[in-house]
Amino acid sequence: MRLKQLYLLPIIVVLSIGCAKQKPAPQPSFLQGTYTGPFMLIHMHKNSTKPDTSKATVLLSMQANSSYQVSGDTSTLHAGSHGTFVINSGTIIQFFDQTYPFTGTPAKIHLSGTYQFTYDNVVLRLNGNDPADTVLYQYVLQKIY
Repeated sequence: MRLKQLYLLPIIVVLSIGCAKQKPAPQPSFLQGTYTGPFMLIHMHKNSTKPDTSKATVLLSMQANSSYQVSGDTSTLHAGSHGTFVINSGTIIQFFDQTYPFTGTPAKIHLSGTYQFTYDNVVLRLNGNDPADTVLYQYVLQKIY
């Protein structure tokens, strides 16, 4: 009898895991709105303990249809752009910039690629990096409407 109970235990565990409610991935509409705040480019040099930091104030508009637009201070550091985005999980968002050049290196930073994000219904934080370099990208944007 005890042997039969041991065989039933893994079956019960598998069934209970399969029947457990899965938390759905967040939908793009929960990020819908307009955000403003600093974009920071942080570059850590190999022989230095202090990073170089550059800033620009950007305006990010995100729509429920998964499109976005970047404007604001786009004169020197950050490019004005637009495109679409996808939320890959509760903490990863990927931007597809339609203005990103197909060849060469862009003169300004574009909101493009994969970023880790947090959002508390007021502040949207995006953190990304250039995998080929020691450069970090950080957006700390407050929802204005």
